[in-house]
Amino acid sequence: MANFTRAFFCLLATCLFAAPAAAEVSRTSEFHRALGQAMSHLRTANGYLRTRNGDLAAIELEGLIESWKMVATASSPAPDAYAEDLGFGAAIRSAADAMTMALRQADQGELMAARNILLRIRRDLSLMRRRNGQVMLADCILDLNDAGQPFWLYYRIQPDWNVFKVQYDMITRAGNYLYLLRRCDASAPKAVREDPEFRRLIDGATDSLSRMPQVVQDRNSNLLDRILGQLRSIDRLLHFRFG
Repeated sequence: MANFTRAFFCLLATCLFAAPAAAEVSRTSEFHRALGQAMSHLRTANGYLRTRNGDLAAIELEGLIESWKMVATASSPAPDAYAEDLGFGAAIRSAADAMTMALRQADQGELMAARNILLRIRRDLSLMRRRNGQVMLADCILDLNDAGQPFWLYYRIQPDWNVFKVQYDMITRAGNYLYLLRRCDASAPKAVREDPEFRRLIDGATDSLSRMPQVVQDRNSNLLDRILGQLRSIDRLLHFRFG
């Protein structure tokens, strides 16, 4: 009987002490889930704004503002992972205000201004996650998109193949992009990593980048354009679907 009583109280103590930790993990996960749903609207709105489709962008922005209410609910009080971040609450409120401003700009036909607001929200939320040690696939894809910007400068131009710096710069940028691409692949959740669309994008970009040394060696401007055009499309799709 004594052994049974001792075992019972040990089990009770384990449950009592484990419950708060489990609840906090659940609250952090719930916040990230709500954030992910909201960011899906943001990415779609950004895509419509980029192609200057203001009406569809406005619909997605309205969906974004509505879904952000769930983010606000899940963030008050701050989940355990963000509890020590004094700027967490302000970041959530600032994003909400910026979304309302973006919708107002879109309704007024200022589509690029609205898009710039969304891009800033994306970057601000990424910084919030990073400073709290909550780096996700979306943050890696943001780094990938940033790395692509200087690389695309070679798209549809005739590089001076006789300048060594041009050749070196092209190979260096391709190598950096490939490194980030592999990092994003490795950091993706298992379900995403096995997603056929994700695999097609990652593997397609990897294959294109593997051809860059030969492109530079052969000084093949036509093939360079085709590869960079494909990579730019993949870069945008990775952001649109998974960023």
